[in-house]
Amino acid sequence: MKKILISTSLTVAVLLVFSQNAWAHILKTNGSIGAVLHIDPDDDPIAGQVSTFFLDFKDTTGKFQLEKCSCEFSIFRSGQKIATQPLSQNNTFIFPQKDIYQVQVSGVPLQAGQFQPFKLNYDIRVERAVVSPQPTSTFLTAHAIHLIGAVAWAVVVLGMIIKERLSKT
Repeated sequence: MKKILISTSLTVAVLLVFSQNAWAHILKTNGSIGAVLHIDPDDDPIAGQVSTFFLDFKDTTGKFQLEKCSCEFSIFRSGQKIATQPLSQNNTFIFPQKDIYQVQVSGVPLQAGQFQPFKLNYDIRVERAVVSPQPTSTFLTAHAIHLIGAVAWAVVVLGMIIKERLSKT
């Protein structure tokens, strides 16, 4: 029992020491400006579904204000810009397919000296896609072969009845 307790304790200790931290939110910085990107749903965007982006800005000088910024929110795929919109409190985008995308947030002050211009880049992995519901079948499509068989059987039986009546006359 003592050996099991010691080996379990050592295993847990090794796993804690050598494990890497996983962060869903990473602060990206450019000079004095930085931001943490949050994506709804659950920081795990889904292809074919609206994703909403929120940025939590940090400015070591305390000068940055979104209202005083000519800021742009862009999305790239394989180095090609596929979407651009003015940066707002929450930007939305529908990723067209599973892939790795880059979100770029850039800004320059509306008046010189308000804050330092910046450009922040985030790699976004879209691993899930909207699952299309399977079309539901109607009674007719589900039982078409049965209906065809029943009609064929009825034609054969009717033919036999007619043949028998004609042979009696």
